[in-house]
Amino acid sequence: MKAEVYIFGNFTSGYSQYPDNYTHNLFEQIGKTRKSESEIIYHRDGSLTYYIYTQEISKKDNTFIGLCYVFNDVFIKDFNSLFSVFEDVITIIVTKGGILEFTKEGKLSTKINQLYAHTEELQRITDYLNSKILLINKYIEKLPPLNLATSKLEWKEFIYKDTNDIKTAILEYSNIRITKGENYNTEALTSYSNILNTLNKEKNNALQTITKQKQEISELKKKQKNYLLVIWLIVIVFIVGLIGIGSVNSRNAIIRRLEGDIVDKENIIDTQDKNIKNLNDLVSEHETTIEQQHYEIGFLISYRDSILDVNKNLNKKVETLQIEKTELNKTLTSKETELNKSRKEINSLKNQNKNLVTENTQLKNKKIEPEKYTVYAKSGNKAYYYYKKEHYYNKTGVSEKDYTTIYVYHKENGYALTSKGYIKLEDIRNVN
Repeated sequence: MKAEVYIFGNFTSGYSQYPDNYTHNLFEQIGKTRKSESEIIYHRDGSLTYYIYTQEISKKDNTFIGLCYVFNDVFIKDFNSLFSVFEDVITIIVTKGGILEFTKEGKLSTKINQLYAHTEELQRITDYLNSKILLINKYIEKLPPLNLATSKLEWKEFIYKDTNDIKTAILEYSNIRITKGENYNTEALTSYSNILNTLNKEKNNALQTITKQKQEISELKKKQKNYLLVIWLIVIVFIVGLIGIGSVNSRNAIIRRLEGDIVDKENIIDTQDKNIKNLNDLVSEHETTIEQQHYEIGFLISYRDSILDVNKNLNKKVETLQIEKTELNKTLTSKETELNKSRKEINSLKNQNKNLVTENTQLKNKKIEPEKYTVYAKSGNKAYYYYKKEHYYNKTGVSEKDYTTIYVYHKENGYALTSKGYIKLEDIRNVN
């Protein structure tokens, strides 16, 4: 199954893609005709099927990022699983922060001008997408022939749950748009965005409260200084008054009244000090809460990264197991081929053995009739019988009585087989 991966989109400096080739116009045009925050476009060109996913970054800036997986002669029938794959890859891109990131308000933002300056990160994204596609391999089927009667320019649109309708449309249309509904965003991105947005609001509220409390503290401190100044002025006035008054009783009464005023002012100051302390405690409490929230965010990010690492390792193991499975299937196929060959050879040997048994039985049942010969030696030479002894042949002379009649059972290579051994054919004559 041959496949290709493309990453493209509109970024700070405009459109770019990786790798950049003949597909440039196709992806750029699809980016211009997007209808939802996220959607999948199915596009067919002959035996090639394009699964193009786009995710809006900023509607205001007209920025987006796209992923495309191109198959040859096969198609994916489950778009729900395909949405999950693409959404997971987008989430990884955002959380890694190399190409996309969240603003403090929880909105998507792009950090780059052009894709070609980030090839290492793009290759990691490509590898991760390939590993995720392997996990939905069971939903991949042979690509059916296309109904040529349908115009290639005609579009069909579906919700991802319309599985049967989509599968039927694949037989008839080369361009299909699949969405999850208007203004849909991925669950993971929505969750991250909501968390950051909530934390940002809480932070702003806390900062506003702190600012307000600092203003109140500043005003209280000014009032405190004014109270002290008033007290000292009263003391000075009464001291001057005492100097001008001759009566001791009158002076004592004035002093007692001044002391009462001082006590009242001191009580007011104590109350204000307590209020200031309470406000400072409240500020410290809010600062502690903010620090705790920062700690919790750090913990969540660390926990998320650890999960991503575990997921990455699991994907590597799955990929390794897939490779091992493929190799085992190849070995099994090879062994099955050898086994079938051996079975054929065994069956052939069984048939040969059966034939030999049949021939042997026929030979046993067949009566061999020997031929009659007389011995005749040329030029008066004596004839001999030849018989094998261990690794060589011995010979014995033919007795005179054999010169009348001998029986030959078999003839080969110039010799005749008799009951006493082989004899040369040239030394015998047939008498039948």
